[in-house]
Amino acid sequence: MALRLMREWMNNACTLIRPDGTRVDLMGLPSDSPVYEGSEQISDNEAPGLLYTYTTDGIVSFDPVAGEESKYLDSTFDGQTLKIFISERYKDWEKNEADDFSYFLSVILEPDCKPGLKVEFRAAIVTFTNGYDPVFPESHYDIEVPVPLPAGFTIIGDCGAAKIEAIDYDYNSQYMSSVTFSLNEAREDLEVFSEKSDGKIWSVSLKTRQTFRIEEPLTLHLNAYDSDPRVTGLAASSQVEITIIPDLVTSTPASPVFKEPIHILDIRDEENIGPIQATLIEGYKTEIDVELVYSNGEHLEEVFDANIFGDTITVTPKESFGNTEFSGNFGVLILVAKHRGTTRTGKTVIHVTLPANYVTAPPTS
Repeated sequence: MALRLMREWMNNACTLIRPDGTRVDLMGLPSDSPVYEGSEQISDNEAPGLLYTYTTDGIVSFDPVAGEESKYLDSTFDGQTLKIFISERYKDWEKNEADDFSYFLSVILEPDCKPGLKVEFRAAIVTFTNGYDPVFPESHYDIEVPVPLPAGFTIIGDCGAAKIEAIDYDYNSQYMSSVTFSLNEAREDLEVFSEKSDGKIWSVSLKTRQTFRIEEPLTLHLNAYDSDPRVTGLAASSQVEITIIPDLVTSTPASPVFKEPIHILDIRDEENIGPIQATLIEGYKTEIDVELVYSNGEHLEEVFDANIFGDTITVTPKESFGNTEFSGNFGVLILVAKHRGTTRTGKTVIHVTLPANYVTAPPTS
């Protein structure tokens, strides 16, 4: 009688034997309630490999449960020994998971001796490290902006000319690291801020601290620092290159600048008058209007023409001075250059020496 009962018990065995020798009778458990096994605590950078080893009694196979496939734990069963492994996929779990991941790894198996019963083998991530540098999606950014820009203008960031973000894969609800930004280049006219975005993303905010003027592309190097919340100081870091390009077509340029502040035009020898050529130091590719304005002495603004070609303005007499009478021996003209469509002007002085034979004597009374 005892032998028959022993044989029936062995035939009905469905037992999972833990590493410490404790036996779990799966046959006696309700099929509608899962069985949880394993209490291992691991690090976020735990090496792939063996996690648990169980022996069995009366179990011929374990089958994965459809729809419950494991991401980071694998299993093998040789008919006697069940092994649970941390998979190679676990190396990249922080890249693959959102910041609200449950931090429990599990693989769910169904033993053949107890159909419908789910046995869930688990491990918990409890130790977190600062293992990833912040990541910029691109290695270089070109940003085109009109210039000059006023103080407080956002170049990079919300409502700015561009958006740049850095990803901190370490960040999660259990490990709330932070990312800050700085420029390699010392700039009094720019300042950088860090703004937390969605999930594991931080956004860069680059604003003008004062009026920002450039005429040539400006290359900056932006650093991202990922700080460990448990350690004072900066830890992981990365860098991206940014080139700010002035949009010279649509810009409101600064005033035109003349290379020389004063010019001399001698017209005493009417047959040998050398025209004035005033050169602009011009970094903006915009249309420029020029005009002559009376300043002092003779009124000469109607006597001369000013024509611009490229960055050179040529000033020449309109007609012969043969029949022109002047009451003085000099005249001062102001040559004005102005960016078309704006009120910004640049000026240079032209001193005109008049023909001596046309000079009249000053009044005696």
